[in-house]
Amino acid sequence: MASVRSGAADPRARVQLPPLRKATVRLLSPGAELYQPMPGSRVFTDRPWEIQSLSPALVGLTGIRFSHTAAAAGKYVPVEFECDAPVNVLVGYVQSADPAWLRVPQLETDALAGENFVSEALIQNAAGIDTLPAVNVHIHRFPAGRNRLEVRGAGAFLVLGVTLAEKESAAPAASLPAAAAPGKSPATPAQPPVGAGSAGSTAPSAVSSSFPAAAASASASASSPGSASASPSASAVAPRAVSQARYRISVCDWMILKRQKLGAFELASQIGADGLELDIGGLGTRESWDNKLKDPVVRQQFIDKAASLGLSISSIAMSGFYAQSFAERPNYRELIAECVDLMKATGAKVAFLPLGVKGDLVQHPELRPVIIERLKAVAPLAEKAGVVLGIETALDATAEARLLDEVGSPAIKSYFNFANALQNGRDLHSELSILGRDRIAQIHCTDQDGVWLQDNTRLDMKRVRRQLDEMGWSGWLVIERSRDLKDPKNVRKNFSANAQFLKACFQP
Repeated sequence: MASVRSGAADPRARVQLPPLRKATVRLLSPGAELYQPMPGSRVFTDRPWEIQSLSPALVGLTGIRFSHTAAAAGKYVPVEFECDAPVNVLVGYVQSADPAWLRVPQLETDALAGENFVSEALIQNAAGIDTLPAVNVHIHRFPAGRNRLEVRGAGAFLVLGVTLAEKESAAPAASLPAAAAPGKSPATPAQPPVGAGSAGSTAPSAVSSSFPAAAASASASASSPGSASASPSASAVAPRAVSQARYRISVCDWMILKRQKLGAFELASQIGADGLELDIGGLGTRESWDNKLKDPVVRQQFIDKAASLGLSISSIAMSGFYAQSFAERPNYRELIAECVDLMKATGAKVAFLPLGVKGDLVQHPELRPVIIERLKAVAPLAEKAGVVLGIETALDATAEARLLDEVGSPAIKSYFNFANALQNGRDLHSELSILGRDRIAQIHCTDQDGVWLQDNTRLDMKRVRRQLDEMGWSGWLVIERSRDLKDPKNVRKNFSANAQFLKACFQP
């Protein structure tokens, strides 16, 4: 185990850290290059900036460089690579407010970034690069196979190494401010680079392991002779009773930072929810969903886990359409069809289809005809399967009701979001009345982040309960946000408080 100087306020402080292990990757993008980070190495293909000093943690790893000009201009083309095992890509974020540099995602306002990103810096001051400000390294996690290094937002960044992914830590690892700034004593020891298996460094913070690794482990145990999970009768835990209340409470797996992870069910149970809104996987610019549940073995593990905890899969979310355009995707039918197939396999009756930023019909009213045309085209898929596609739009209730009526399918309804009405100054109760019982498939029953539901003065949940009772509506109330901004990253605390409050209001 390496002993690495921390560079903290006390210069005598030293941090004991396990080694990082170099991963082998095969680069598939023609405009990118592999390189070895060391003093004198260039970090971009089109800029002369060179590493002057480097954290010992990064010595001996393999980095990836590409065009700074394209990335700084918001024209970064995601780097594609292949790996034979799960890996951590060590992304360097330049600590500058200049918009030419990519900003570190903030999970309290951008939970979708949590799909493969570790918010706590792995190494602070990881490298000194000519005249550039300090560089902090964060982990981006990827499964074995072919991957795309996609980032959220515009701006340039660095890739200072790729390592084999380690198992989840029992406790958070200390961040490591290790590299001296240019002009100061370099942090790199005056010795040859450390070998692939012993590049001294830190371990990732305590975060959930990536789903593919968990799934592979579960699959192995399920198929091994003599395994406790090899057959249903071998299970020592009897399934719990599933709630059949008129109003049931669910949470979004991607908002509790466990998108398509088996551990989401355990966390949902600890939170006190009755079910889980399961995301179909990331989309980005890839052709299809990053859907681990296409594997029937993995899918059955999720179904069995839910049953063992007495939870339901309340719905399937296509959150990838928040940022991607349902109106412009040429393969929209295939994407919806895959979602419908997953609904049939899991027993979910509602899908969440946000029209998102690119399908905002207030900002882009010209898209209305094509969106209606596409909804009409996919409606028969849902009708045949006996499920509903719940759309979230930026429209007020009157305009959304007209859109739904024009589509004219019982399988296309509103996935109503309280926050949309409240943030746009609309009367929540009038909006509910206008849409009515038969147009609302499901409800995201939270406001924007700020305070818990119980402390929200603009959202009278008891009045909402009375109104839904009068409308004759019943169904799933799904917790999406309403996190306390004083402690936004405390998932269990925030979602437990909101689940407890909703149960007090709707399941007294």
